Amino acid sequence: MKNDGSSKDNPKIGVAAIVLNSKGEILIGFDGNKNKWAFPGGHWDGAVNGETLEEAVLREILEETGGHYGKGIKCHIINKVYERTFFREDNALWYKSIGYLAEYKSGILGEDPDEKRTQWQFLPVKSIEGLDLFEPAKYGLSEYLKGK
Repeated sequence: MKNDGSSKDNPKIGVAAIVLNSKGEILIGFDGNKNKWAFPGGHWDGAVNGETLEEAVLREILEETGGHYGKGIKCHIINKVYERTFFREDNALWYKSIGYLAEYKSGILGEDPDEKRTQWQFLPVKSIEGLDLFEPAKYGLSEYLKGK
């Protein structure tokens, strides 16, 4: 079944990752399309190409941190942190956001100017809590902190 986002019962599927480095800092970047800070993430393409949710998360991390431009980071999935259905006002669609915890393994942070994903950096949790976060990132951070 195609997820077209037209209703809460038929949401688009989005994935995201809370990426930790060895210092326990979290990867955050600015999403110029939403004018908010967010974790790396995007759409799951499994209905089209058969990728798993975990493969989608790893693909999105690499792409959004510069994978199309000779940079980008690779990670290891640790576990699923949250699942939440929400309505995005900016495009009037329902999404099911599925968030994972991941560990940074290698690579260099870059940017994806085509998707307006910039300013990637690892920050302590306290610094992230003060940012204007995209709703799923705010929820995901809260769920991550509950489980810590």
